[in-house]
Amino acid sequence: MKLLFFASDYQIGLTFLLTEELKYLIRQPGLQILAIAGDTEQLKGLTQQLEYHNIPIKRITGLDFHKNFFSLAKQIHAILKVSKCTHIHVQNNWQLSLLVFIKYFYRYNCKIFYTIHSYRNNSFIKAIIAKIIIELALFLYTDKVFVPSSEMKQKFWLVRKKTFILYLGVEERFFSIPSPIFSDSYKNIIFAGQFRKGKNQTTIIKALSNYIQKTGKRDFTLYLPGEGSLKNNCIKLVNDLKLQNKILFPGQLSREEMLNLYKRCQVAIVPTNSETFGHCIAEPFVMGLCVMSRKVGIAKDIIVDGENGLLFNNQNDLTLLLIKYLNNNIAIEEMGKLAQEGRELFRWSSICKRYEEIMVGDID
Repeated sequence: MKLLFFASDYQIGLTFLLTEELKYLIRQPGLQILAIAGDTEQLKGLTQQLEYHNIPIKRITGLDFHKNFFSLAKQIHAILKVSKCTHIHVQNNWQLSLLVFIKYFYRYNCKIFYTIHSYRNNSFIKAIIAKIIIELALFLYTDKVFVPSSEMKQKFWLVRKKTFILYLGVEERFFSIPSPIFSDSYKNIIFAGQFRKGKNQTTIIKALSNYIQKTGKRDFTLYLPGEGSLKNNCIKLVNDLKLQNKILFPGQLSREEMLNLYKRCQVAIVPTNSETFGHCIAEPFVMGLCVMSRKVGIAKDIIVDGENGLLFNNQNDLTLLLIKYLNNNIAIEEMGKLAQEGRELFRWSSICKRYEEIMVGDID
């Protein structure tokens, strides 16, 4: 099968996530892959990684911006005519619209596949509108749809018959990190997320403040890496609660810095309203941290409450979990160990093997 794989996203360029996926897709014997991307990259060195793994890629200037539609369509069609790719995997609506135009205007015979990465899911009104538009387009114009969690498959019910759950992967080096040490009574806690609507960092801050009030204990440090428009609000709340030495804001971290921070933590808390997948859930899960999460994204697929992690609904629930478990080393260590037993779900090698089976084997 000859597959044209879009590896960049809107205003980002070649993405870290899709580069990681391509490293393992190229190893699948049933796939002949040609990557396509805009002329920029999310992180320095991604293009060199593709070259190192002998992944062919075509670059198109301006692909990741919503302009010059007909020029871009013409350039992509020219690539398809030469490569003769029969299957095309797109990552967003702009790419889908380009391929639909090429398929019907140029009468190019191909199958179109689409991964739902997001749909404005942390904004209620925008999410409703986006979901309707995306779902209708997927119903009319795609052959198969990939979603990274069962929650997403349930939400896009109109296309459920051609939808496949395919988890996203975690970097291989996350699998080689030693398990966290839970013997110390002091805990380092983390939530990795941008400071924007729906991420709810304030939920953790307030729950920890309540934990202190109810127990008198200050035996933790919370790390909130990331940037965003709501960061200053969170800093002000921390200052108002006099938690400056308990809650830290490391800023936007590189992947290496993020991995090193995870190594220092024992607990991860995920308070978000919605996740299509949730790397903030999967990454600490793989590393054996005790993950406390709302019932969002991948959490509902992988966490059995009280066995390999903990689930909560709101701030009060989270406060009660902290009071019950934060100093229970035996319980949270056991949950972390059980989480690691299920982490193979997130190896890119396993995910990409499944991808090939779906694409080549035409699995129902």
